[in-house]
This record gives sequence, structure tokens and C-alpha cells, in this order.
Amino acid sequence: AVVSTQSTGDEEIVGINRQLSNLKAELDIAQQRHNILREESITLDILENSLNEVSVHEKQQESTIAKLEHQLERTLSDLKRAEKERDELRTIKRGKEDKPRDTFRGLKKTIGDLESQVEDLQEQEEILSEQIKDLQTKNSDLETKVLEQDEKKKKKKKKKKKK
Repeated sequence: AVVSTQSTGDEEIVGINRQLSNLKAELDIAQQRHNILREESITLDILENSLNEVSVHEKQQESTIAKLEHQLERTLSDLKRAEKERDELRTIKRGKEDKPRDTFRGLKKTIGDLESQVEDLQEQEEILSEQIKDLQTKNSDLETKVLEQDEKKKKKKKKKKKK
């Protein structure tokens, strides 16, 4: 009976040792998981800090871009003003130096206008010439009719005189 109690006690010790071993293995696994989660948490903190730094850098870049755009607008405005002044100076300079050239251009344009007017007048002359011919023909026809009527009247008068 003593042997059987002792062997039952040994079996319980072996069972408890196994459970203890299993619990130690589970504890090791839990500690490994805890360490992995801590490392991941640290990595996430590092990434979040990096993201914040990038965000700050982007805001700085946006500010710099806005400043550069404003500067570019001012430069373009200055450039347009300078071009306008240059054109005005050229116009003034042309007025002083290029008068013969401008006069020549003006005369050339005037000659062109006059030539155009001459062509228009020639066309009108042709039209009027045709109208004059038509009127002369009508006049001639009317004169012929008047002469014919005069002759008829004379004949009638002669006939009346004969009677």
C-alpha cells in the first residue's frame, strides 16, 4: 500500500512538473509577444515622429512656395512695367528719329487710298457712261418721235389747207 501511495505521489509530481513546464513555456511565449509588441510600439512612435517631422517640413515648403510665388508675381509685374516703359521710350524715340519713315509709310497709305478711290471713280465713270448712252438712245428715240409727230401735224395742216 505504501508503494502505491508513493507512486501516486510521484505521478502527481510528474503531472505538476509537466504543468509547470507548460506554464513556463506559455510565459516565455507571452514574454516574447510582449517584447515584440513593445518593439512595434517603439517603431510606431518613431514613425509617428517622422510623420510629424515630414508634416512640419511640408508646411515649411508650402510657406516657401507661397513666398516664391508672391516674389514671382512682383517680378512679373515689374517686368511688365519695364516692357511698357521700354515701348513708350521706343515710341518717343521713333517720333524723334523715324519721322521720315513714318511720313513715307503715311504717304504710301495715302497713295494706296487714292489709287483705290481712282478705281472706284473709274467704275462709277463706266456706269455713268453706260447710263449716258442709254439716255442718248432714249433722247434720240424721243427726238425721232417728236419729228414724226411734227411731220404728221404738218401733213394734217397741209391737208386742211388743201381743203
